[in-house]
Parts: sequence; structure tokens; C-alpha cells
Amino acid sequence: MASGGLIVTNDTPEIRRSFRPGRDLLVTSSEKMTRSLIRKYARQPGACERIRRNAVRAAAPHAYLHRAQYILRVLRKHGILQRGRGGTGLRNGRGAGPQEGWIR
Repeated sequence: MASGGLIVTNDTPEIRRSFRPGRDLLVTSSEKMTRSLIRKYARQPGACERIRRNAVRAAAPHAYLHRAQYILRVLRKHGILQRGRGGTGLRNGRGAGPQEGWIR
């Protein structure tokens, strides 16, 4: 989505929570419906372009950077990670694996 592709995906509650079907992407629940959507939108390049532009905006909050920042905020909120310099930042002081110390 973030790169401007027209997405056709399974219709799930999580997709509907995060995106607006028909505006940000297309959803399908069967092979027959998928074929129908592809035929319909192949004849409507303007509609495809609108959905693709919306998709880029809708995907922005779901980028890896934003997801990582959210995860770090939650871990800090629950005291799993601590702010500051030195050590791993992990509450128990154990290393962070091969790149020990990268979590701050």
C-alpha cells in the first residue's frame, strides 16, 4: 500500500479496523468476488488511481517506523524498557542478543 499499489486482500475484521474497503483498498471473500473486482477495476483506471492515492495515506501510520515507535512506547509504559544510556535498557539487565545493548 505504501508504495502505491492497488491492494486486493481478504475481508477480515482487522483489515476493516485499519482501513476503509473501497476507499483505501479492495476486499474479497471468495475467488469469484476477486475475479469480479479485478474485471470491474480493470475497466476503471480513475477509480484505481483514487484508491491507490488513498492507500498511500492510509498506510503511513502503519509503516515499520511507526509500529516500532509504538512498541517501544508500550514496553516503556509497562516498565519492560527503561529510558537512558548505558546497559541494554532492559529492566532485568540481560543482553538483547547478538546486538546487545541496542534497545534504549
